[in-house]
Amino acid sequence: MKTISAQQLDRSLADGLPSVAIVSGEEAVLQDQAIDRLVHDGLGNGLADFNLDRFDGDTLDVDALLTARVTLPMMSERRVILVRHLERLHSARRRKLLEALATPCDSALVVLSATALTQAEVNRAGKIEGAIHIKADRPKERDAMRQIESVAQEHGVRLDSEAAAALLETRRVKGGAYDLTGITVEMEKLALYADGRGTITVTDVRAIVADTGQSTIFELTDAIVAGDLSGALGILDHLYRQGDDPISVVTMTHRHFSLLWRTSLLQDTLRNPSELAKELGVPSFFVRRYIQQTRSVNLQRLPAIFRELLQADLELKSSAGGKDARRSRGRLLVTRITSAAGSRTGQRSRRVQAR
Repeated sequence: MKTISAQQLDRSLADGLPSVAIVSGEEAVLQDQAIDRLVHDGLGNGLADFNLDRFDGDTLDVDALLTARVTLPMMSERRVILVRHLERLHSARRRKLLEALATPCDSALVVLSATALTQAEVNRAGKIEGAIHIKADRPKERDAMRQIESVAQEHGVRLDSEAAAALLETRRVKGGAYDLTGITVEMEKLALYADGRGTITVTDVRAIVADTGQSTIFELTDAIVAGDLSGALGILDHLYRQGDDPISVVTMTHRHFSLLWRTSLLQDTLRNPSELAKELGVPSFFVRRYIQQTRSVNLQRLPAIFRELLQADLELKSSAGGKDARRSRGRLLVTRITSAAGSRTGQRSRRVQAR
């Protein structure tokens, strides 16, 4: 069984339809998009009234589904059988269904959707010839931004860069991913709010979008480069409460300072923000913030910061300490790199005072 992301589905379908498609993941928007595409391509020119069978895990009769699967399509190449909420089906019946689907059937496409599958179920599904597993997981920033742009285009509005960044930051979840369903809902509200104006601003986002109370790596590094130790530690504790563990914070912080370093090297030769964004591999609306931070951080201190990050990473990955000990190590890291950052603003102030 081939496993792909929801974003790779179009490319996969260009090679032909699967016999069974399993769509799993917690991102409802991606699940719905994948299901709609599979049903559309599966039916082709066939009539949905005659060739589409819908089932739900709450009430699914496995034998009825298997009968529908071998029923010949009417004026079409295949039938499409859609099962939503597979996770609600009793585990023994899920096993029976997956085992039965291993028997080939060229005249039907079976689409199963679930929020999650057990590893045993993935292994069992792997025995189904011609099956694909489509993972509808919460996306990283690039794909989340594409969703913002897609919904904006659908509603005939646009977001300025600050508004897009502000919206994205309100819907960041554990592990640096984004709540695409939340983004979509908020975009639809913003489009209605901005009706007639055409452009959604950061003021609109702050007025309409509910603040989830989530801290971001930008806020943490803003505090670090400003030398605001108290603020940095407060944001770090907030990240911990959101569910980010110390290793993920180290990883995100290292990536962020690496991007600051690369921005400082590239911005003189790549003045076009879109070119700089492409070279950095980040959404273009983030570039302005990276440039702003490079003007604040003492770039000569970055080697010291990277050494502290590497040491913390090694210690956290090799330590068997409990949660409190690991979090304390993260706080020590932030204390050290805030001191090492030595903001340019602070340095200029000290030079003025010395004179």
